[in-house]
Parts: sequence; C-alpha cells; structure tokens
Amino acid sequence: MSKKLLTTILAISLVVPAAFAKKAINEKPVVNDNRVQVLTPDGRQVPNNQVRVQKYDAQGLEVVPVKTRPNPSVGAADATREDPLWNLKHVDDNAEYYLGSGGAGDTFAIVFNPAAPAVVKEVYSQWYSAGNCNAFGADYSAGAASLSPDGECSTILRGESPYSPIGQMRTTITPNSIDGYHADWTYPLDIGGEFIVGDSTDLSNVPPFVIAFVKGGNTPQPLANSTDGVGGVTYTWFGGPWNSTTTYPWGRYSGQTDISMLVKVTYPWGAPISVQTLSQMNNTYNTTGPFTVVADLFDDPDDSGMAIDSNDEIVFHYTVNGGGEVTGSLTASSIGADGNGLYSYDISGNFAVGDVIEYWISTVDNDGLESTSITLGFSIKEPANPDADLLIIADGANDNQQAIDLYRMAADDAGLVYEYWVISDESGIDASVINAGWTNIIVYGWGNKTVPAIATETDPGYATFMDNGGDLILVDQDWFFGHGLDANITFAAGDFAYDYFGLGSGTNDPVDANNVSTADTVLLGFGVTPMDSPFTDGVTLNHTIYGTTNYGDPIDVANGTAIFAGQNDGLTYGA
Repeated sequence: MSKKLLTTILAISLVVPAAFAKKAINEKPVVNDNRVQVLTPDGRQVPNNQVRVQKYDAQGLEVVPVKTRPNPSVGAADATREDPLWNLKHVDDNAEYYLGSGGAGDTFAIVFNPAAPAVVKEVYSQWYSAGNCNAFGADYSAGAASLSPDGECSTILRGESPYSPIGQMRTTITPNSIDGYHADWTYPLDIGGEFIVGDSTDLSNVPPFVIAFVKGGNTPQPLANSTDGVGGVTYTWFGGPWNSTTTYPWGRYSGQTDISMLVKVTYPWGAPISVQTLSQMNNTYNTTGPFTVVADLFDDPDDSGMAIDSNDEIVFHYTVNGGGEVTGSLTASSIGADGNGLYSYDISGNFAVGDVIEYWISTVDNDGLESTSITLGFSIKEPANPDADLLIIADGANDNQQAIDLYRMAADDAGLVYEYWVISDESGIDASVINAGWTNIIVYGWGNKTVPAIATETDPGYATFMDNGGDLILVDQDWFFGHGLDANITFAAGDFAYDYFGLGSGTNDPVDANNVSTADTVLLGFGVTPMDSPFTDGVTLNHTIYGTTNYGDPIDVANGTAIFAGQNDGLTYGA
C-alpha cells in the first residue's frame, strides 16, 4: 500500500462492486428514551443499547428487511427525563424489518412486563404500510402463562400453542386507521383507554399484560426489530386464519423479530432503579485496563425530589473466568440534581490472554425495590498472527461481504500475513488492537461505526494510528448513514472526515421523489493513485442482485484529492 493513501470509497467496492451493495438493515443501537424496561425471561434488565441488528432469513412467515433512517438519540440528561411516563419496549428505536404475513382477522399480541404495578397510559407503534386494524389492551392469559410465565415465546413455534395469550379484556376494542409509513415513536395506537396492571399492595408480583391488534386486511404491516441482541427472545405472538392449517391457532410470529411497539406507563406506587444503558466492552489486547464501564441509571424521584442518593444501594459486580465476585461502588460521571444520569466503574488488574471478564449491576432503591442488569462480558486476546503488517477490519459487514471477503482473498493470494477483526464478533475495537504494531489497516463494511466522521464521536484509536504513519483505507458506501448524519453534511477542522480524509462535505443517501437513489452507478477513476488508475474507463456498479437500489454517497473534497467521479452526474465518490 502506498504511504498515506487515505482512501474513502463511499460508493462501493471497485473490484467486485456487487459484494458491497446496500444492505437493507443498519445497526444503530441507540438509546432514544430514558426510561426503558427491557426484561429477559429471568427478569433481568436488558439495556436498550445491547439490542443488535443482523440480517436473517425468514422461516415460515414473511420477515422482510427494510432500511429505516436512524432516529435521533436523546442524551442522558435531556428534557425527556421530565416526562412522567416510563417506556416499556423490547426493541431499539430503529426497525430493520417489516412483517409481511397475516391478513384480515389475524392478530398480533405483544406481551409486556412492567417493573412494578403500573398504569398503562399510551401505546405507539411503527408501521411499514397503511391499513386498518382494531387494537386493545388485555391481561396475559393463564393458559399462555402455563407455557411461558412472562410471555416470551421464542420456543413456542407458530401453530404450537392451544392457548391465546389474550386474557381478560381491559379496554374497548378500538378501530385504528394507519395512514402510511411511520418509522419512529410518534404514531399512537389507540387501544381504547387506560388500565392498571398489578396490585399496588404487592410490588414484587406484577403480572404481564398484552397489547394486541387485529388486521383488517393484508395491510397494515408492522415494522419490527431483530432479536439477535437478546438471543432470539421475542414477545410477539401471532394467531388467526393464517394459522388455519397448523395444529393450534397460536404461537410466535418469528424468533428473529419483535414488533416495534412502545408502551408508556406510570408507576404511581414506585419503581425500581432502571439500568438504562450498560456499555459493552469489546474484546481487547489490553491486559491491565482500565476498562471503563458506563451505565445510565434512572429512578423515580421521591417527595424531596431526589431519585438516586445515599439511600439507594447500587453495586457493580465482575468476575474473571467465573471466579470469585469483585464488587464495588460506581462513580457519578454526569448526573442531574436528582442523581439520575451516568455512572462508571473501572475494571483494572493483571489479566492474561484467554481471560473472560463478566460484569453486571445490582440495585436496591429506597423503597426496597430490587433490580439486576443482564451480565455482559469480554475477553482478553492476542493477535493470531503477531508478524502481520496488515489488519483487516470488518465493521458492519453483512453476510455476503463476509462470505466473499475480497480483501482476505486478495491478501491470501498475495501471500500476505494479516490479522482479521470482525467488529460484531468482538463487540467493537480499541486502541490496543488498532495500534498493535501493523502499519496498514483496511476497514470495510456497511454502515461503519468505529471510524469516526465528526468531532463529537469517539475515536477508538484510528487518529493515533495515522498520526504515527499508518495507512488506512475505508471502504463503505454507507459511512454517513452508519453515523446517523444529516442528509447534507459539512465537515470542518476537528472532524475526522476533514482531518484525515480531506472531505469538505457529503450527501447522505440522495434519493428522488420516489425514494430511489440518485447516485451514479458508473464511476470513472481519475488516474491519480493505484486505487483508481485501473478504472479510468469506468466501472459499473450493480446492486440489483441484492434487490436494492444504489445507495452511493457523493462527497466534496476540501484538502484531499478526488479519485473517483460519477460518469453521468460528475460528482465525486472517492477521495
């Protein structure tokens, strides 16, 4: 690789362009709400930032990947904390699929588990298409509870349950007319009123409840999330005429998805401390730490206005290789006057290659209500090829890219020794890996997350690598989308895109009135570098074999050098 060849190919791979066609899903594990209760079957909280996205094949029912623009994140101390309503949902804020099966009379029933006795106030849902449905709230049935006490139905296949999850009706069945596509939490679902869940005199024994809707026809089609980040756990039941040929009328819709639905509740009798986010530490070459784990904690304020204070017990736990527990107190990092906000804990020590470190948080609030987060973990590793001078990073790569890995194929053919790091498998990357001694790095993927674009993003170590003379190539036609940038972006000094790639501005997924990409599909190399010189006569990009349109992102250079332009539009697509 030529020295300091800082190449950003935002259109597509140049050797086999179809291998980098736009994927229909984009991982965006963003916390959009401050009070989220996502619970596993054992009652542990799953922080919303742990929900990951991965493409799956449909099994039995239609699970169709779609592209939705990432919804903006809401900071830990923003005004939403003043909202008296708490949010219950099993999903993150950005849908990746729509559920295409089901016709008139078919019912989707989503089971929710409040953290304490609650009042169900509002429901919001995300939709792919327009149509009519009837919605309502209900108790979770005793029959379904005998199969799954909390409503989790991933092991209850479609047509395998003789029991409906719908128990006693709690609201009036109410018609809803869905007017079209809605991919955020602004579209209410009218369930016919409010209702109380649980007994205010028994805060520890709260039953699940159900929000259901019956389709009026083949549409509307709900949007849904992948369940990969929670191990295939789903709370979406499906029953009706569509299951007329199965043994029984009910079961899960799919273990691959959960419907994008948000329920807002109040906890008038108190609620436990909620672990809103818990940072997932990546596998690492670092053997000493510190590994700083950050948690966003939230509790309801007491009469004095305090939510989290010395009257609450908050404990950080970790183990090494399943050994004895180490516990400690978290440090307030960025909290409000009521004590809600970000807390952190540093895991430090002398660790060995192969060690597995697991960690979690337990809490007891001033009302005696307990909660425990899920357990997360990471491993201490070392390079498989310590003599490698090339690191190949798959960041956001989909199945097709990893199955036909052009970069590893080329490196193997050339007899190069290299290290391979898959961001999704390793839960991220840090400076110990990026700066482990190689002088060349190729980052490829689809909606890259780890290479920063703007100054406010965290850089895990790429700037240091390049400042020390390293060569970096980024290949990703969806870099802007992966970072949730605006449709039109301007870069300036301090932004990674400006400082290291020389970009002055860019366009994020330009489309026409029919939502079809306007990006050029024939690129001409300028003959400036070894990267573009073989393509001065043009290279045609073909995305159609993946059933998608072309999602190339035009760019404008500032202090960089343009190396690719569209043959038809003349815009720059690589620098």
